[in-house]
Amino acid sequence: MTLQDFEKEIWSSAYLIRMSVEQIIEPIVKKCGLTVQQGYVLIGIYKGNISNVTDICTLIRMNQSNASAICIKLEDLGLIKKEKNPSNKRKVNLIVTDAGREKMKLFESYLEQFSPLLEEISEEEIEKIRHVHRRMLEMMEQMKKIVEEQK
Repeated sequence: MTLQDFEKEIWSSAYLIRMSVEQIIEPIVKKCGLTVQQGYVLIGIYKGNISNVTDICTLIRMNQSNASAICIKLEDLGLIKKEKNPSNKRKVNLIVTDAGREKMKLFESYLEQFSPLLEEISEEEIEKIRHVHRRMLEMMEQMKKIVEEQK
């Protein structure tokens, strides 16, 4: 395989993975009463990857207005709350509420239906997949740095 073929395969694979994840996630978050973007934001806050609106804009690639609207909706649903940032009173931290944690448990329970598929994978295959996955993430981080430098 040539380097060009490998590069094309990487981009094609990344696209197909993203589309597949969205096709899997969308019906699950809808069962939870959320849109895909609301689901991504709630998951990000729950996992600790998102702590404020700026994080949403950066990680999910969304403008400030849309990010704020999603936060307002999640807050209206009682899934998150805003707390003043103790180190900067002008900023707020986004916190998952008890209801938000319950929603995440429901979401995770829907994901459990895929466990039998994963149980079929051997330990050796799991290690290979994990290695490739970590390497792909490292490459993507390097690519993001290149893109940021070009801004």
